[in-house]
Amino acid sequence: ALADAGAKRVVVFLDYDGTLTPIVSDPAAATLSDEMREAVASLAGRATVAVVSGRERQKLRSFVRLPELYYAGSHGFDIDGPGGLSHVVSTEILPVLAAARDRLSSRLADVAGIGVEDNRFSVSVHWRNVTDNNRPYVEEVVLDVLAEAPFAGALRLGRGKCVYELRPDVRWDKGEAVLYLLELLRRREREGDFEEYGEEDAPPPPP
Repeated sequence: ALADAGAKRVVVFLDYDGTLTPIVSDPAAATLSDEMREAVASLAGRATVAVVSGRERQKLRSFVRLPELYYAGSHGFDIDGPGGLSHVVSTEILPVLAAARDRLSSRLADVAGIGVEDNRFSVSVHWRNVTDNNRPYVEEVVLDVLAEAPFAGALRLGRGKCVYELRPDVRWDKGEAVLYLLELLRRREREGDFEEYGEEDAPPPPP
């Protein structure tokens, strides 16, 4: 397919967990194999490659260890890449997310197998290793915390593979991050450099 692209720029967007690495019981153990790293590096030599993940951006970079790639962490809320690209969305919500992380960690501290992960622009509650009889309680706690001040109306719930994710309740996600990167790459092609960096306040969700 890359050979058929001719002179066109090819951009490849990859997820991390479940795509570059298998889903594992311990999120911290989802390291990239040397074989996969070599394959992605080879691909990056023929196309522009971006990794878009729910994981925190710096953590994602430390796993992949390929500086030539673009990285969109925390579901696209934190983006960086070659040429000094740096773009973050809704930094004002970070104290609320940190408070939610602490609240969830406190309330779920006695649940065996639970994992509360700080992804900077999101908080993940991993319940894959929680026993079946405790899983309804985990969901109850997550929903209770979301209903409390200051989290109600500021954060929203996402659900993944054995994970609950609390994210800023704004109109931004992995898809928006992909569109943002595509537009920047088109602009770079036209103008030779990036013109837009820094923080963006994402619009509120529709009523």
